[in-house]
Amino acid sequence: MQLLALREASANYYFSIAQQQINIMNERINLLKNEELNFFITTWNKQNKEVLPNGKGNIKTNPDYEASIYWGNRDEHNCKTNQTGADGCLHYK
Repeated sequence: MQLLALREASANYYFSIAQQQINIMNERINLLKNEELNFFITTWNKQNKEVLPNGKGNIKTNPDYEASIYWGNRDEHNCKTNQTGADGCLHYK
């Protein structure tokens, strides 16, 4: 029971961190000019790697803004919905 509770707490922690990272990038994009975007995506992905296991993110701005963040063994191709856990993903449109 305690091991299961620890796993759930860890999964919720990673999802919470992912939500914070998405919100940070969303705020930056609203304040930035397009020419600054690549720099901030690179910086954001460095932060993702530091705060999430194997964390990485993807930003699409054409035609509409869309942000995704993945951690663990998830990536853009094997994650179709928001998922929590040691492997998870979060999408924002």
